[in-house]
Amino acid sequence: MWNDVLSEAIRHGWRLQTLSVLILLALVYKWLARANPAALFKSLFSFRKYRLERMKSLDYLAQDERVCIDQELRMINNLALTGLSTPGLQKAAVKFASYCGVRGKYLISWRRYLSEKDGKILFNRARYDRNLKISIRIILPVSLILLAIIVALLTWHFGRKNFMGILLLNLDLWVVPLNYFTSPVSIKLTDEMESYLRDFNARPDSDASAITAKY
Repeated sequence: MWNDVLSEAIRHGWRLQTLSVLILLALVYKWLARANPAALFKSLFSFRKYRLERMKSLDYLAQDERVCIDQELRMINNLALTGLSTPGLQKAAVKFASYCGVRGKYLISWRRYLSEKDGKILFNRARYDRNLKISIRIILPVSLILLAIIVALLTWHFGRKNFMGILLLNLDLWVVPLNYFTSPVSIKLTDEMESYLRDFNARPDSDASAITAKY
């Protein structure tokens, strides 16, 4: 049974892919039309913020407790603004975006390589280069070799006329997603980001030390 289903899926790969994309787009459109996902996500994200703001209005809270609430609210706001979760890095990223004229979440694609020290944003280039080499020299070649083997075996089983359908199904199901989610940001964009960081870290800012202040 499953062999017949797979055979038909491969044989009519082009048509099935087009149909599945159209169905998916229709479902997404209907969901967006009937619901308000932006408002839903915003409400879920703001639930903790709402609770903290209500707690802050309580009369019996001590001053230290109010300070903790303010710090937590600031972290929530900076997380939404920058996409970064580390408090010191959040505050530095806000100053970075303002100084360099970029969007608040500009640094989010490199967040695993970033740290903050004395108000400066540090980029771990060695770790980025290592991950880039792993992606290019290991993950990409291995995925292409596996793709060739799988396509060859399935083509031998289902016939050469189904080659294109087999190839496209494998590319869509795992090859493209795997390489997309495991590959670092391109070298060109990373070099541009590093240039921004050098300008930001070299700026004359008397308030730089305030970035590292503990909440």
